[in-house]
Amino acid sequence: MSSYQYLMDMTPIDILNIRRRTGLSQEQFSRLMGVQQATVSYWENGQHYPREVQLEMLKQLRVQFADEAQMQVNQERVQAALKVGLIAVLGFLFGGWGRAEEDDE
Repeated sequence: MSSYQYLMDMTPIDILNIRRRTGLSQEQFSRLMGVQQATVSYWENGQHYPREVQLEMLKQLRVQFADEAQMQVNQERVQAALKVGLIAVLGFLFGGWGRAEEDDE
């Protein structure tokens, strides 16, 4: 793989961030990836490029973390919408009742 293609697929910072997201040390991550610890260090420093098999594994991890991050964002949006919705419903119910009582008088 050319260095240009590598940079299009996965940068050293991407690899470092993926490893950090796993919570693994370089040694632990290297066992997961089937390489030596020094190889992970070289990847993270941009001195070597992952082979195709490891690159695919890294891409899968990146997708998984992106999906988890999007799920977290979606959950936060739903929670915010529920809070706003609840406030709106309570305002309508209590505000509407108050106005209806005033109109009856």
